[in-house]
Amino acid sequence: HKQMEADGSTGTVPLRRHQATVDEWLAFCNNVDASEGGGITWVLRELYAPNSCHGATSALEASIMEARRKHFVHALNHFKNAFPSLTSKPVILVRCPARVNMRGMHIDSHGGACNALAVPMETIVVLYPHTLHQHQPQLFTLHNADSEFEPLSIDFATTKPADSLKGWGRYILGTLQVLQDHYNTHHSTQQLTLNGLTGLIASDIPKGAGVSSSHSLVLSFIESVLSANRQLPPIAPIPLIELARAAEGKAGAVTGLADQGALRFAQAGKVLSTCFYQEDHSAIRPEFASWPQGYALMIVDSMKRRDLSGKQAANYAVPRFAYSIALGLVKETISSKPGYPPEFVASIDRLSRLSAENFAEFGGVSAIYSLLKTIPAELTVGDLIAAYPALEGVVKKAEANFLSKLPLDKQPKTLSVRGPLLFGISECARARRFFTLLNNAAAAQQSGDEVVAQQQLAEAGQLMNIGHLGDSIPYAERVPITDEYLDALILRLAENDKDKGAQLEMQAGAFNASIPELDELQHILSNNGAVGASLTGAGMGGCVVALVREEQVEPLKQVLLTEYFSKPHTHFADYNTSNDPAALTARSVFVTLPVAGVSC
Repeated sequence: HKQMEADGSTGTVPLRRHQATVDEWLAFCNNVDASEGGGITWVLRELYAPNSCHGATSALEASIMEARRKHFVHALNHFKNAFPSLTSKPVILVRCPARVNMRGMHIDSHGGACNALAVPMETIVVLYPHTLHQHQPQLFTLHNADSEFEPLSIDFATTKPADSLKGWGRYILGTLQVLQDHYNTHHSTQQLTLNGLTGLIASDIPKGAGVSSSHSLVLSFIESVLSANRQLPPIAPIPLIELARAAEGKAGAVTGLADQGALRFAQAGKVLSTCFYQEDHSAIRPEFASWPQGYALMIVDSMKRRDLSGKQAANYAVPRFAYSIALGLVKETISSKPGYPPEFVASIDRLSRLSAENFAEFGGVSAIYSLLKTIPAELTVGDLIAAYPALEGVVKKAEANFLSKLPLDKQPKTLSVRGPLLFGISECARARRFFTLLNNAAAAQQSGDEVVAQQQLAEAGQLMNIGHLGDSIPYAERVPITDEYLDALILRLAENDKDKGAQLEMQAGAFNASIPELDELQHILSNNGAVGASLTGAGMGGCVVALVREEQVEPLKQVLLTEYFSKPHTHFADYNTSNDPAALTARSVFVTLPVAGVSC
C-alpha cells in the first residue's frame, strides 16, 4: 500500500491501515470526537469531506459522513454476528465506493476521457487474514450482509480455474485466479501463494443501476486479498485496474478500464479526468478539477434495470456495431480523400484523435463533418462491404457480434452509422470541454467571481443535456444526421468559424443508449432547476445524474416525488416498497459530493 502511494498516482486515504478487534473498531466508529486522532470524524473528513478539514462542515457533508459512519458500524456488527469466534481477533477494514460519470459516456474504448467521481455508496469488507500456520491457510470464507447472497467457502489450494461458481462467487473466484496468475507470472521463482481470509461484505450500492456495484465488489476484494497478504510484492495502480478488469472477465463481464480506474484514482472533493484506454496505458494520466462550492450531485435511480432484450436490444445493437467498425471506417474514409498525408492517416489510431485541433490544417471541424458526409446516411451490411472492401473482416465480425444475435424480425434492414460516429467524436470533445469548464469555475470561485463560475457551470450543464440527447432515441428520430444537417453546420462555420452552436461538442449524435424512464427523469431534472442532467454509465437502465445548486435539492426532490415516483410505472412493483411514492423517492434519490476511491 505504501508503495502504491509512493508512485505519486494515488488519491486514496487509508482507514489508518492497521488491525484492531471488532469491538475496538466499533468503539473507534462510535467516537465522534472531531479532533485529529480523537475518533472516526477526522478519517471521515479525509474520505468524504476534505474541505471540512480546514473549515466548517456543511449540512450535506455532515449527512454523508454520518451515513458512512453508520455503514461501517453496520458491517462490523454483521461480521460480529457471522463470526462470533473471531470477535477478539484483529480485523482490517476495506472500502470501495460507487462511481458515476458526468461526461465521457461510451468513449473509453476509443480513447476518450471520462469525467468521473466516486460517490458514497460503498462496498465494505471486514476481514480477518489467515496465516500459513493455520489449518487450510488458503481458505476464503465470505459472508454477505445481504441475505440474497449465499455464503462462500473457497479453498484456493484445491479449487481449479475450471471450477465454476454462481452469482457473486464468480467475481470472487475470478479475482483470486487473476491475482494468483499475476504473482505466478511476475514472481514465478518465489512460489508465492495467496493466504486466505474470513470476511464479511456489506454493500449499499444499488445493483444493476449503472454505478459500478460489481467493479466496487472486485476492487474491494482485491484490496482485501492484498491486505491479507502483505508479504507479497505490491501491485502498481494501472496493473491493478487491469487485474480488476480481467477478474470481471473471468466472471463473464466484458468491460473497459474506466470504471475500475475511476474507483482506484478518485479523490475526495474532485472530478477525475483521464483516458482509460486499454490500448495505450501511457494515456492514463489522471487530472483533477475541484468540485464547485455550493453545488451537489444528485443521482436518481430510475429503478429500471438494464435489460438488453426485445426492442432495446435492437436499438442498442446498431450503435455497438457502428462503434466496433468506427476506427476502420474513419481511416478508410480519410484515406480516400485527397490532401491527407499517409502519416496523418496513420496517426488516427483512435476515435478521439478526430478533434478540431488535429484537423486544424485540413479545415478544422468542417473537415470532420465533410468526412462524415462521405459515409452514406443509410446502408446495409452488404453496402458497407462493397464500399469499404478492406473492412470486410471487421464488418462481418461486428455483424456476428451485434446484429446476427438479434431475432430475425428485430434485425435492422438498413443501418445508420453516422449517428453513432458523430456521437463518439462529439462526446470526446464534450468530455474535454466539460473538464475545462469545471476548472474554469473552480478558478473563478477561488478568485471570488461567482458570476463567471455560474456561467462556466451553466455551459457544463448544457453539455450534460446535449450528451443525454445523443443517447435519446426520440431525439435521434427527430434529428437524423442527414446530408442537410451536415451541410448546414459546414455553412455556419464558413460564415463564422467561432459559431458556438456548430462546434463538435454541441452536436448530440445518436448512440441511443437511453430508455423512456431515463429520458423522463432527465427532462424533469433539467426543466426544474438542475444545471444539467444526463444518464450515466452504459445506459439502457440505471441512473440519471444532475449537477444542482444545493438550495435546489429539496425542491427537486419534491418535483421527482410528484412527477416520477407518484406516477404509475409498472417496474416499481419489482421493489419491496408497497409502491409508496415517498418510500420510492427515499430509496432512489441520492444527494452527494465526490469522495475518495478505494482504500483500506
